[in-house]
Amino acid sequence: MLKYVRLKLIDYDLSHEFSTILRINPLSKENPLSIFPNPAANQVNYKLKGSSGRIDIFNLQGQGVLSMKLKSGEGVIDCSHLDKGMYLIQFNSSGLINTKRLILN
Repeated sequence: MLKYVRLKLIDYDLSHEFSTILRINPLSKENPLSIFPNPAANQVNYKLKGSSGRIDIFNLQGQGVLSMKLKSGEGVIDCSHLDKGMYLIQFNSSGLINTKRLILN
């Protein structure tokens, strides 16, 4: 069963805007993206099954710090310019979104 979400983003001055409508599949147990090692240092390897997609990496304040397209197969994500800490990796493929946690040491 697919669900649709739209986020209301509120700024410090109480102005707001809405995100685009996203399609999610909360019951899906299959995750096409695996990342390793986690925790990582300067780079993260990925393995992507199926079609290509896009990742966005966010810090815990919700700021986007990295965005890139991924091709099916295996590859490397360079994280050397990111500070140590916890990040969220959001993978988007054909409107379906998966989110993973990433820790950088």
